[in-house]
Amino acid sequence: MMDFRIGELDYTNTLPFRLGSPWNTVACPSPRMLGQWAEAGKIDAGVLPVVEAWRLEDQFESLEPFGIAVKRRAMSVFLFSKRPWDQLNGARIGVTDQTATSAQLFKVLMEFREGFTIQLQVGFSDSDEGRLVIGDDALAPSEALRREFPHVTDLAQEWHAWHKGPFVFARWVVRRTVPRYLREELTDSLNSALTDFDRNRERVAQKAAKTLKLSTQQLIDYFDGFVYRLGEPENQSESLFRDFVSGRTKRVCC
Repeated sequence: MMDFRIGELDYTNTLPFRLGSPWNTVACPSPRMLGQWAEAGKIDAGVLPVVEAWRLEDQFESLEPFGIAVKRRAMSVFLFSKRPWDQLNGARIGVTDQTATSAQLFKVLMEFREGFTIQLQVGFSDSDEGRLVIGDDALAPSEALRREFPHVTDLAQEWHAWHKGPFVFARWVVRRTVPRYLREELTDSLNSALTDFDRNRERVAQKAAKTLKLSTQQLIDYFDGFVYRLGEPENQSESLFRDFVSGRTKRVCC
């Protein structure tokens, strides 16, 4: 096998995509960094945030049908704020440096749906009126975060309330120069990984629950909210989101 490097996100919601031998996988701590690795030529495939996949589509293409979408709630993409959602106009929001797609989703919700102006700042500070947190830090947030920012909003749930559909956070992509046989082998391996996950869902949930200090049922509910093989509803939702991010869709004032 050629030197084919696969970036593997170290998040609980990516556990269904874990690949074993003989794949050359490299653990990555954040979606944003995974996009940087792809751009720098450090990886040849991985589940990239959709905004990074769009940005790099001259170098990478989707490995259908794999990705990470949620049916309704994400349960690990939260805005923690001092004020309720509908009172955030002009607020300063600290954004985790791990995110790529979630920050854009928040901007779309604030600017296009609410008509708000917000101040987004990468990193957290004492002057934050809200904090955008993703991944396991959001799935199992600290008590200190909850106390300081008592209003908690699931961004994917807000998208669903607005457009009545799923939300796509990431897609598997592969570098365009990768030979077809490797793409086919990777497709087979991902299908096998998802099948294995479905057969062992409770065991995987139990193990993850211990690490995060949550109940097994919480993790089962968490995994049940995801879609890992994307279809037409997910494609349509991603296309709509891309139109907002690109500016092809304009906000229409009443």
